Amino acid sequence: MIDNHNCHICLGIPIPLSVQPLPRTPPASFHHLGDLSSLQTLKDFGEEFGVPRDEIDHACNLASGPADVVVILERPKTRTSHEYGYPFPQFVRCCKTLWAVDELIRLATNSARSIHTVTVLDAFSFKPKLPNDKRHIPDERCHQLLAEILRAKKPKVVIRCHRGEYRDPWMKQFELPGEEYKFMRTELRISGNHKTVLLQSFHPSVAVNNADRRPEYRCLLIYHFITAFAELSGVSQLHKDAEEIRQLCTEKGYIFSTYKQHHSH
Repeated sequence: MIDNHNCHICLGIPIPLSVQPLPRTPPASFHHLGDLSSLQTLKDFGEEFGVPRDEIDHACNLASGPADVVVILERPKTRTSHEYGYPFPQFVRCCKTLWAVDELIRLATNSARSIHTVTVLDAFSFKPKLPNDKRHIPDERCHQLLAEILRAKKPKVVIRCHRGEYRDPWMKQFELPGEEYKFMRTELRISGNHKTVLLQSFHPSVAVNNADRRPEYRCLLIYHFITAFAELSGVSQLHKDAEEIRQLCTEKGYIFSTYKQHHSH
């Protein structure tokens, strides 16, 4: 966690001097009816497929933040009984991916926000990627659920931290495909005149779970999350140094070949 004693450390690396002035305290954000209805939708979905109560509770905790920013992950957590029994703060600390998201949010918002106050969704809610899993939840249903939550919340910014395809037609607009990895930005009209900024990043597990945990991946994520939350203040530009770091991340093609294999813890 970022605190008064390590305010220049994030994801275990020193925050570059060029990055330190960039975080912005976002405008105040408040819950609305769409936030509440989406939690009920998520709860009903879990109950339909017989998901244990503690797992539903933690998914709702992750999804309970205000609607201004939504982080979409892909299977950030596999089922481990003793970890799901922990209180939410400890549950987050036990999962490197969720811990990373929490650190990134705290840095990007000058500690004004955290994973406790930002909506974090799983593209495959309650569907672990295990060969012997008995929970037969179709991908289409997971993506329909994601679409229903996004329509209810009407976020200002979506940072998509996975690159898989969606099986729901409405969700197709949230795909930003590309042969070469880049931090892509587009604007969507998902409900009437409501504008949503969509940013394509990569899974935090690449930075914190793979074998060598190369620091350039962590540094690039720091730039991405700062940029995403800066959108709330009307700033929509990625820092120029991020492109040089991106080149370091992609020179061996590592970011494509491994992030899907290492994002489940």
